[in-house]
Amino acid sequence: MRTIGGLWHRFYPNYNRKLFVNMVLANTAKGDCVLELGAGSGIPPQHFFPLKNYARLYVGIDLDPRVQTNPYLDVGAVADAEELPFPDNYFDVVFSCMVAEHLKNPVRVLEECARVMKSGGHLLVETPSKWYYPMIISRVIPNRFHRHCMRWLGSKRKDEDVFPTFYRFNDERTIRKLMHDAGFSVEITHRSTPPGLSDIQSIQFHARNSVREIGRATFSPIASILANRGV
Repeated sequence: MRTIGGLWHRFYPNYNRKLFVNMVLANTAKGDCVLELGAGSGIPPQHFFPLKNYARLYVGIDLDPRVQTNPYLDVGAVADAEELPFPDNYFDVVFSCMVAEHLKNPVRVLEECARVMKSGGHLLVETPSKWYYPMIISRVIPNRFHRHCMRWLGSKRKDEDVFPTFYRFNDERTIRKLMHDAGFSVEITHRSTPPGLSDIQSIQFHARNSVREIGRATFSPIASILANRGV
């Protein structure tokens, strides 16, 4: 039986796990002040961004207190993205990775991002489409059952790393409207991704991959967003 890693390479030979990481780096100049929303603990398998000692200041916020010991940040602060504890016009770059689906009030979060960003600054977001089949299932299942579902599906994610989801900023039409209303110009890139559960058997991989291929013509699982704050 082929390994899941082998199947990833067979069906997604050009897949790059660091695509969004590279996108953030490409839009960050040495000496920029950078803010990450939902920076988390920094514990694998969480993505990390090699901005420390490159950016002038790399700050991360999260509601999870483990952000304060995230080794990849210069400063980790417990804070809500709806009430950012920073002055106006402070950051050159603000970004989030797989966080937008957890926002209760994306309008307020975008207003706060616009407030703390400098004119011409970059806002980068990577988030799953709410029309991708795992997200449709997630929206149907109450949040209180998500931890149980992740364990049943064989996810490596720990219970403390499973957070409530709302999907209020997870389709292109909504993203464009809310970004425009907050004063951002926006570019959206869609891409596919292999199944994310490392313990599933190959037959399950093939089943999920078939569903993915059928839907690829009408949607892509992941949206990468580059927005610029108006000057």
